[in-house]
Amino acid sequence: MLFTDYFDLKSHQYELDFVDIYLDSDLALFIDPYSISKYDILLYKEAHNSLCDYFEVLKRFIIQKDKRNALQVLSKLREPNEIHLGLSETSHGRGIGNIQSELLWKMFSESEALSKGYIDSLAKSELFIEGIGPDKISDITANIIRSQLILYTQKQCNNYGIEMRTVSSGPYWDQEAHEWVEEYVELPIYNKQRIILVPKRIARKSTSYDPDVFYHQYILDFLQAMYSAQESLGKALKVGKKIITKRELEIQNPYSKQLIYNFVKQHPNVLQHFEEDINRSVVKPERITFRIYKRQEQERFMEIPDYSNQLKNIVTGNDTAGQYHRIIFNILNYLFSSVLLNPEKEEKINEGRKRIDISYYNADMDMFFYKLREVHKIFCPYIFFECKNYSQNIENPEFDQIAGRLSRKQTMFGILVCRNISNWQKTNRTQQDFYFNDDKLILILSDKEIISLIEFRKRNEIDSINKLFETQVRNIVLKKDITDFIIANEDTEEE
Repeated sequence: MLFTDYFDLKSHQYELDFVDIYLDSDLALFIDPYSISKYDILLYKEAHNSLCDYFEVLKRFIIQKDKRNALQVLSKLREPNEIHLGLSETSHGRGIGNIQSELLWKMFSESEALSKGYIDSLAKSELFIEGIGPDKISDITANIIRSQLILYTQKQCNNYGIEMRTVSSGPYWDQEAHEWVEEYVELPIYNKQRIILVPKRIARKSTSYDPDVFYHQYILDFLQAMYSAQESLGKALKVGKKIITKRELEIQNPYSKQLIYNFVKQHPNVLQHFEEDINRSVVKPERITFRIYKRQEQERFMEIPDYSNQLKNIVTGNDTAGQYHRIIFNILNYLFSSVLLNPEKEEKINEGRKRIDISYYNADMDMFFYKLREVHKIFCPYIFFECKNYSQNIENPEFDQIAGRLSRKQTMFGILVCRNISNWQKTNRTQQDFYFNDDKLILILSDKEIISLIEFRKRNEIDSINKLFETQVRNIVLKKDITDFIIANEDTEEE
């Protein structure tokens, strides 16, 4: 049974920021510690800092050959069954499991790569240390950052109204005390066991420092290129030399972690190239393929909900405001899950004095929200949405409300989501006033625009999505006098 089914979320895979896990088995995904370091969100920063602190403490004890303290640091590592990720068909898999801290000590302490400084993070230990694979890296990471994953799970439960109960947190690493701690926390429960959710952004089919990828795509490629260069030189000297295949190179240089370490010592530039490549690729989320799920779920996931009719069927007014808020939350997640992350409903800001209906962290690297930041130079690390289920046109009070939540410390960009705009000319002038007087950019999405975005997303027309937003920005920035909002056609748009 899936998490969403058990808690009756009625949410599609596209809408979720977290991995929808099976509660009686594991999904073949791993937490990638390197990807955690790439997001400028407080929760991710704290998780990264915990990983760094843990590894530095462990590394210091290993280098000092302080086995007693090293074993203490390793002693709390257990298979984190509550995240339901890994290689097993049940929730008791092949990660850390019951491996004794003695064996982990042996793996780390016998690594010359670690003692010589080639391993400077937990993520990189997978590349060099025999016995450390993606399952163990993922399990170790989950133990260390359990506190941050719990906070994330609590936010998701608040977003969807999921009941939580008081349970033991399980051990997590306290980066300030430099030790394992445990406390009582609120978490969702299944079969008397706690459940912890993992963000899709850090869940991967393989981890970033995949030694198999480094061996086959970097080491063997390098060696083949080197032999090819020698062959060219041989021809120039009229000395025949046959082309060597990758298969021949594999036979001559069989895969092992020791081979990787020896190769990196001789050719550190190849590792640098590998790290540059993973640094570029890791910021783009790896789309979780439906094939990791059972057939019945795969077929269900292929059916995209009829968001447009769901939206149209909600009547305006205060009585259905909560229902409207929920469907907009689901639609926004469906539209922007690849570029906006860490969704939060009713987020408190300004020390709890104000609330944002819906907020996201802006992780966009190629759509409109990226251009907003990099081209228009709008300060927008976060994207704020306010939802208004009104039958009438939105007026100054609604603009004042969202404008009051924008600031140079949080974001200068917000979107008002409403049912209808009856006077686009007046609305556009109000948008222009806030932009030119206060440097605050406020866009509008009525039902008409929302439904257009849904259709664009179904057809994967990313350019059309971008154009819808960009047209509205141009209407504001260029002080256009409009009577209706029509998506600009680039062929007829003013230069």
